[in-house]
Formats: sequence, structure tokens, C-alpha cells
Amino acid sequence: MFKLSALVVIISSVLSVSACTEKQAEMASSQDRKEPAKTVHSGSAGPASSGEAAVTEAIKKQVLPDFPALPIGTALDNYSHFTAHEWKGTQAETGKYYVDCIGWLDAGTMDVASLKDGVSRRGVAVKFVVVQDGSFRLAMISRLEAKSDGSVVSYPAADAKSILERIYANKEITF
Repeated sequence: MFKLSALVVIISSVLSVSACTEKQAEMASSQDRKEPAKTVHSGSAGPASSGEAAVTEAIKKQVLPDFPALPIGTALDNYSHFTAHEWKGTQAETGKYYVDCIGWLDAGTMDVASLKDGVSRRGVAVKFVVVQDGSFRLAMISRLEAKSDGSVVSYPAADAKSILERIYANKEITF
């Protein structure tokens, strides 16, 4: 009788441990299947939320008062002097959205002095701000210099309108 009782206790213990192990494995498996949370970080280079993407697309369809014949996105996306460009949208904690178009220019047009100073390429950043009521404005245009060490230096462009005029006319930007 003692052997039978001991056998029952051992079997029930094994089954209990086995059931707990299966439950833990099932819980771990369900946690692995969860989608990662998408968060919005101001200035983040991570994946944009659907709100940021929608705001970016909306800005691309708008026109600037000084250039009513061509949508913003068409002018910047079709600017032939960009060797590469990207659109990025971010939301600030204040609720404002910022939409940036960052375009890089042909490095072959740079002067020798800049190359000696470690500048590997130049570019332009066009920044728009969208407020909560949906209105937007051109916030700033910056000149960019990518250095050979990987850093990027940004300078506010004093001649923002002339840069836009060159982009909309598809003429080369030099600085």
C-alpha cells in the first residue's frame, strides 16, 4: 500500500510540474507574439507612426504662397540635384508636428578647401511645422555639411527664399 501511495504522489508531482512548465512556456510564447509598441519620440529616427506619415503626406500635397503652381512634395521629390533625399515626420511633446525633407547634393560640386576641411558632402534640410489646428508654415531651411568623421553640422540658411527658388526652378544650389 505504501508503494502505491508513493507512486501516486510521484506521478501527481510530475504531472503538476509538467503542467506548470507547459503554462510558463505558453505564457512566454504569447508574450513573444505581442506587437512592439510604437511610440513617437521627438527627433527620433525610428519608424514613424501612422499620424506622422499622414502629416508628412499632407504637407507634401500643400503649396507655398510664393510657389503656388507646384506642391511642396513634387518640387522636393523631383529636384534633380539631390543625389538622395528623405522625408521625416516627428511630433513634439507640445503636439506640434515637424516635417523635414533632407536632401543631399552632389559632392562633385564642392570646392577643394571644403574637402580639405573634412566635408564629405553638403545638403539642405527644409523644415515645416504643423500646429494643432492643421495650419502649417515653413519653419526654416538649413545648410548641412556631412563630415568625413560621420558628424553632420547644420547651419540656418539666411537665404531661405533663394534656396527654395532654386529648388522650384530645378537649378543647382551652391554654397
